[in-house]
This record gives sequence, structure tokens and C-alpha cells, in this order.
Amino acid sequence: MEISAENAIQLIADLWANKFPLVQKYFGENLSSLLKAMQGNQFNGRFVEASFFPEALEARLNRIEVVGQTKAILDEVGTIQNPTKLDARLLDAWAELRTIDQLRKEKFVEIHKVEETADLTASKVGRNYAFQVVRINKLLKTKTGKFENQNRSPYGAISDIHKRLDDLISEYFWNAIERKNLKYKKWMQKSIRCIVIVSSDKELQDEMIRHISCQQIRNGIHLLEKRYFDELIWLPDTGNGAWFKIGNKRQQTQCFADWKDIPDEIRISDEDFILRREVDLDTSIPFWKEEPANPALS
Repeated sequence: MEISAENAIQLIADLWANKFPLVQKYFGENLSSLLKAMQGNQFNGRFVEASFFPEALEARLNRIEVVGQTKAILDEVGTIQNPTKLDARLLDAWAELRTIDQLRKEKFVEIHKVEETADLTASKVGRNYAFQVVRINKLLKTKTGKFENQNRSPYGAISDIHKRLDDLISEYFWNAIERKNLKYKKWMQKSIRCIVIVSSDKELQDEMIRHISCQQIRNGIHLLEKRYFDELIWLPDTGNGAWFKIGNKRQQTQCFADWKDIPDEIRISDEDFILRREVDLDTSIPFWKEEPANPALS
């Protein structure tokens, strides 16, 4: 999305006029710097483009303010002069805030920002969790190597779709899974270890691509030579994402998802309402397993 100089200046003015007080409190100075850099055509930042709709960011900050960890996360960003590096660090911070918002909705308590090995810790019904958050900073369309000329269309014959997309999507998630798995090798505390993958890519909102993504995440988990984590969450742009309960064998791993695309008449009008259903990972097209439709993640 192109941001005009006039729009950039207006957004800065709105921030400092307290139209979005929490955005200003936590992001104001950095966001102003990024907008000015974009105004000068120095770079095209993904965080600032997402923040061009600050109402959503303000709403999220308001929801998690009670948790009390936003400042600790933003303090890690520090002072960065290079706009490209600053944009990337703010995206990392946003991924952790996105995770906190989700954990709050999932009824986790005692959510804390930590500095070594894990990014966050929390507890739920007496069980302690550790969360490593990883943001995938590339887009599915950014293909290199053998995928450079790959067709990404999720339409056509089912076998052709899988032939085009399976390996591409596997590669998209693999580095995040492998890197965070090795990092958990150092985690010595007794808790459930969870990797949280945060993505921001509109292509991943397609129903078929979403299904293949869940299949390839499961495959990636079981391709690891040795696994050091217990659960995995994938949080795309919208919805409550996919929560993987990992078994010893590939076929024992379950995926419970809530994409928030259930008809409004079925879903209650509660922002925090979650209706997870088990994804059938062994079908070539998107399919839910039979009820119970809302397994407790406890």
C-alpha cells in the first residue's frame, strides 16, 4: 500500500494529538521516525504499513494493557536509527504482543516477558508454559532457489495444487521450527515448551493454503532429528490460529484451529470467543474431524 506524504503527516499528527493514546505511548516516537523515512522514499516498511490502520493496534494494546508486559517488550526494541532495522524490530515486538493477546484469550494467567531462551512464560489451570515467539519475516511470494518460478495458485486439480505448494510451504515454515527447536535445548525449567509462529501474509488466509500449511507444519515437527518442544501454535493475521498437540508419532499429532470464518449466526458476538475444531490433516482438501468441536486446551 502506498502511503502519501500527506497521509503520513496526518497519521503523525493524530498520534501526537492523543487520538490513539496507547499507540502513541508505546510506538509514537518510533512510528513517527518510520513514517518520515517513508515520506522521504528511504524505504517501504511493513510495520508502518500495518500501523496505517492504528485503530486495530490501539484495540489490541488496550486489550493487553492489563497484562502489564507491553513496556518490557517495547523496551527490547531500544534506539535504532536505521529505519529498515527499526521496522523489523517493531515487527518482532508486534509478534510478541499478538501472542500475549492470544494467550489472554486462551485464559492463560501470570503472563510474563522473560529474557533467556523463552520469550514469554504463563500458566493455565496449574500448568506452567514457556513460549518462544518467532515471526516469519518473508512472504510466500518471495521465492528463491528452486522455488523462484513456482506457481502459487491454490486453484485447479487437487493433486496439482499439492504438487505446486507442498514443498514451497514446507520450506516457508521449516527454518522457524528448526531454529526455535534447537533453542529450547537450553531450557531447563519444568514447563510445557511451546513454539509460537506468527505470520503476516494475506496469501496464507486462503482456505487451501491454510490446510496445506497445517499439514506441512506437522511434517516439519516430525522431521526433526530430536524434538525439544511439546506444543506449537501458528498465528496468522486473523482468527485464533492453529494449536498443535504433538504426539510421539506423526499420526498422533493433532491440530485444533479456529480461523474465525464460522458464520456469524453460529458464533457468539464475543471478541474473546474461541471455537477450535480438529483439522483432519490426512485429507487432501480442508476438512474438519467429527465433534467434539471445541476441545479444551488445558
